[in-house]
Amino acid sequence: MDFYSTDPAKNPLLQSIVEGLQHMFDVNNILVRTFRSARDRIQNSGVQELQLKLLAKRGINSREYDLPSANEIVALIVDETGEQSFSPDIIVQQKGSEMERISLYHPSLMALQYPILFPYGEDGWHPCISYSHSSSNIRVGDKMITQCDFYAYRLQTRLQESNSLLLSGKLFQQYMVNAFAVIEAERLDWMRTHQSKLRGHYYKDLLNSYLRGDSDIKLSGKPVILAASHTGSPRYKYENFQDAMAICKWIGYPDLFITFTCNSNWPEIQLMVDLIRR
Repeated sequence: MDFYSTDPAKNPLLQSIVEGLQHMFDVNNILVRTFRSARDRIQNSGVQELQLKLLAKRGINSREYDLPSANEIVALIVDETGEQSFSPDIIVQQKGSEMERISLYHPSLMALQYPILFPYGEDGWHPCISYSHSSSNIRVGDKMITQCDFYAYRLQTRLQESNSLLLSGKLFQQYMVNAFAVIEAERLDWMRTHQSKLRGHYYKDLLNSYLRGDSDIKLSGKPVILAASHTGSPRYKYENFQDAMAICKWIGYPDLFITFTCNSNWPEIQLMVDLIRR
């Protein structure tokens, strides 16, 4: 995947365009205005321990703790305890302090990384998005929309929408790669924290290494068992191989390799090419 170089000699930036983007963010993006307010407070008051926290959790009766959704006054509270919340929300600290990790479940994750794609700082996925009751394709037992479902919805072309996200060129490609990485990280995190459901407690790392006769037990750590449904995991490959062999045993080995060719001048292909080139 190629991305634009940060070398200004290779990709010269027009100052007028940059200034226009900065003005647009200052006027429309609530996140930009919030961060600038924090910067101005630090410069004017000389506060050394100022922290700005964008809380991800939403409450019905706790609007004072919600993320800003309109042009409202933002309160900056100095945390004198020095303790951080267990939830890894986005935290901004003064220069020289340790950087904080951005939570994969934070609704402002993509808006902070791609301000040009989301100029208004609108929310992305968060764990509390419920399915619409009008949908007929909801799986049994599903109540909340997964990250995979959310991004699958966002990556579709719709006639009644501008589809600006799909027309963003390489930035859109980087957004898709980022979305895939976030989805994969969420799945791996779930499996890491639900090992008991995956029968991971049967894998006694050091004891099993000793019983197997491993020569160097120091190399044995705490294992994380991947589910068979996780694409690319050893159990996934093994079970799919067994299924393929069972199919071949039942109906015989394949003896035809069928391909399908198309014409690049087909109307539906030209329509999508024209859409991308706009």
